[in-house]
Amino acid sequence: MDRCVQAGMNGYVSKPFQPNELIVALGAVISGCLAFERAACTKTAVEAIDDIDWNVIENFRADSGEEMLNILLDTYIADTTEKLNRFCAIVADTSRRDEAMRLAHSLKSAGAMSGAKALSTYAARLEKLLHDGEAQPTADDTGELQRSFGAYRSAIAKRGLLTAA
Repeated sequence: MDRCVQAGMNGYVSKPFQPNELIVALGAVISGCLAFERAACTKTAVEAIDDIDWNVIENFRADSGEEMLNILLDTYIADTTEKLNRFCAIVADTSRRDEAMRLAHSLKSAGAMSGAKALSTYAARLEKLLHDGEAQPTADDTGELQRSFGAYRSAIAKRGLLTAA
């Protein structure tokens, strides 16, 4: 990565890369934000990505039916609420970095499977940040996770896809 920065590149994704890492890197470049400047890019890159991947939701509905979609979404909402609360409570505690990294990974994976694209992408960024140990996630980071989740929940509720309160 250092050689890429020195060569003047605008971003870096190592191989083998995960699709979400490529999305974050592309979002950073498209938004005019250098991927190497984390503090300046945190919100801008994520805001360039839509909150929800409706294709994921509609494909799941087509494959599994309405009842299974409702179960998926209700379970995802309940599980993510609990995981976000835990993540926010421990993320500043450097002695719990591994637990925070596992929670970020889980939020990333479950979000991708449920169509919560912005949350998944942001959680992937925080997972990498925690893994690399370059910096500690901030209150702005946890706020962005919560904002992304709130936007997701509101959007699926507006479409009548939430059966649980």
